[in-house]
Amino acid sequence: NDGFVDILSGNNTLMVNNGNMTFTPLSIPASNGPVGDLNHDGFLDIQNNNTVFLNTGNSNKWIKIMLQGVQSNRNGIGARIELYGAWGRQIREVRSGDGFRYMSSLNTHFGIGQATAITQVIVKWPSGTIDVINNPPVNQPLMVVEGATLGVAEYADSNLVLYPVPARDVINFSGNAVSLKKVNVYDLNGRLVKSASVKESQLKVDDLAAGTYIMILEDESGLQHKTKFIKE
Repeated sequence: NDGFVDILSGNNTLMVNNGNMTFTPLSIPASNGPVGDLNHDGFLDIQNNNTVFLNTGNSNKWIKIMLQGVQSNRNGIGARIELYGAWGRQIREVRSGDGFRYMSSLNTHFGIGQATAITQVIVKWPSGTIDVINNPPVNQPLMVVEGATLGVAEYADSNLVLYPVPARDVINFSGNAVSLKKVNVYDLNGRLVKSASVKESQLKVDDLAAGTYIMILEDESGLQHKTKFIKE
């Protein structure tokens, strides 16, 4: 859980990630097999035939993401999960198989070292829906239901002001302390209806039907900012 992904080899070797693009081999007992947090303590364990190797843990922090698809498949297989914090960004993809004769947990596990806060979790579903969870707690599992964050009340982002509201032809962005580069617009059913680059701090919306939309803007650092707007 130091924030660097290790490699479990089939030749009784664990390649420990040094965090600097190098690995150190560590000899371990025969333990290749499915990996998951079997006792729900926040540390990944390994099952090998009739033996379970339980991780004794340490003081490093973690978060475990559990997905429930709605438009996508129920288990969220194929989803991309991005985790942001003081360390930068971590990325995982939910996959249905890891090796011959076994499959690891479908829950997505992140270690974050001694960091005490997570800025943002972004789940990009196979359907195209994107869920954004801001400031989730550490050392806890997080359940994300596809499209659940799109139906919330208007997101208050103090760094972002939209006008005019309601919008007719163009919507403008101002007051943002970050450099915006991309915008995705979703209807209230979670369907992506428009995607564009941000040019001159504005977006043309004259091609959208009248109604309420969710706008997710991505800045240069990859963080996303969400708000609602009304199109006349």
